[in-house]
Amino acid sequence: MRSDYHKLLEEAIRDSKALAVWREPEGTLKAIGPKKPETWNPGQSGSEGFVFAPFDTDIHPIWFLSEEEGSSVGFTSVAGFPKLADKATYMKLVDREIEAIQSGKFSKLVAARAMETEPIHDAMAHFEQLCERYENAFCYLWYAPSTGIWLGASPELLLRKEGNKAETVALAGTQVSDTDFGEKELQEQEFVLDYLRETLDPVCRDLLVSEKNRVQSGHLTHLFNRVEMNLEEGMDVMKLALMLHPTPAVAGLPKQEAIRWIDREEGFDRSYYAGFIGPSYKDKTAFFVNLRCMQILRERYFVYVGAGITALSDPAREWMETEEKSKVIRLKGG
Repeated sequence: MRSDYHKLLEEAIRDSKALAVWREPEGTLKAIGPKKPETWNPGQSGSEGFVFAPFDTDIHPIWFLSEEEGSSVGFTSVAGFPKLADKATYMKLVDREIEAIQSGKFSKLVAARAMETEPIHDAMAHFEQLCERYENAFCYLWYAPSTGIWLGASPELLLRKEGNKAETVALAGTQVSDTDFGEKELQEQEFVLDYLRETLDPVCRDLLVSEKNRVQSGHLTHLFNRVEMNLEEGMDVMKLALMLHPTPAVAGLPKQEAIRWIDREEGFDRSYYAGFIGPSYKDKTAFFVNLRCMQILRERYFVYVGAGITALSDPAREWMETEEKSKVIRLKGG
């Protein structure tokens, strides 16, 4: 049965407007649109609505769909199709990243790729199925004429803020079901946790890190620590989010050098994959990393996946990890 959200998406596409539909973990469905979006820029604050941010904010704009009617902007040019990588190409990328890490230039990098997948025919119905299957994920559907449809079910919180209290997570390391985590996964996750401590300590108070735990995301399991903190009065939530983004879970260390390496060597434009998404209001903000996601662009269907690379990585295993991650958004996993 077609829902009211189907009608909203049809209207957005027909009228060349934007739409955001989402559901926070174990929450209820919410939507903004269809309406014209704004581009968010540094110094803008106090707005309430839905944020759709790219991996590299120097390449793509941060889109903002406001609850209030405001000054909208014209869309940028329509996105191009991502360049696809076969197994051999992806494993060569992982080899190059391992070499760069072993040379001492990096302690960690992330190798991502885009894959074309079978049509899903009904994007909104697929989104609703994601909501049903992954109750503890942030599920969303975004549409704008310049980006096409994006939808996903992300397990990774970037930043949640309520009043002056905030939290994030160090989430990294991936295994199927109940497989034990090895030294590589433990090391990968520790890099993320160390980065969060170093980034947040100067700007937050009472930083509290939980014990290391496991979290389930479909048929996959990840390592994570919850990090809670108190913020100084007046701390701008978008400023803090951009301090954290992108974390080593999706980029690498050192951060800026890793971003430049990825832009130069990865071989395709990540666009909004591994960016961050979510609602931002005066009383509460919840940004999630745009993982386990799919883009629908001019009747083609692309899944974006990645794996964390350390000196202990094995290219064949990293390829298999991306294959398993792709099953989440395709609803193929257990």
